[in-house]
Amino acid sequence: MLVVKNLNSGYGKFHILYDISLECRNGEILAILGPNGAGKTTLLNSVYGLADVYSGVIELGGEDITRLPPHKRVKKGISYVFQMFNVFPNLTVAENLRLVARFAGLNRGEIESSLNEIYELFPILKERQRQVAGTLSGGERQMLALSLGLVRKPRVLLLDEPTAGLAVKYVDTLMEKINLLRKIMNISIVLVEQNVHKALEVADRVMVLVSGRIIYEGTPSDLYTKHDILRLYLGVGEAA
Repeated sequence: MLVVKNLNSGYGKFHILYDISLECRNGEILAILGPNGAGKTTLLNSVYGLADVYSGVIELGGEDITRLPPHKRVKKGISYVFQMFNVFPNLTVAENLRLVARFAGLNRGEIESSLNEIYELFPILKERQRQVAGTLSGGERQMLALSLGLVRKPRVLLLDEPTAGLAVKYVDTLMEKINLLRKIMNISIVLVEQNVHKALEVADRVMVLVSGRIIYEGTPSDLYTKHDILRLYLGVGEAA
């Protein structure tokens, strides 16, 4: 389980997040919503070790990881799928997966086993395994990026706007895969997403960030009753 307690963080003198606390349990999807500039990506960066933590605690499975550098957090079981630059475009699909698996310390047998699991979950990647990643469609590239995050068999998966710029058919497919992942792998997923409706379809709980502060925490069904929050901060009309 991922736990964040009273987190204050940012970048140097730029204080972005104020007194953030959250929990994401095993097998759970926690959606982080909010307008642009709210601090959503900074929250993921803080958990991964890419932002400056001024105060507060970040725990993984009861262990304090607040001061660990990113590469040590990866070894502890945190994986981050960035919104941009999340695949190696000049390598094939299979080469991407094998490279990340080697970085994760998997041996040859473990690598092949991991790739087989990925191909079972994403059959399109098996079809495209010899194709250069830079020539994939946007949806296929995001599936590969998600797969790279899974090769390490993480305990926590951080996703930064995985559906950004995707065609509708890929949005639905990707969200279905994300929902399936938490069930079959029992991992904690923290999902930052601008597509409010799709995020609420798969999330167990949701937080809304505005100007670096939590203004709402609860269930998707309850959030749909908060018309002011939906309209003012998430761009969703009362008809939603």
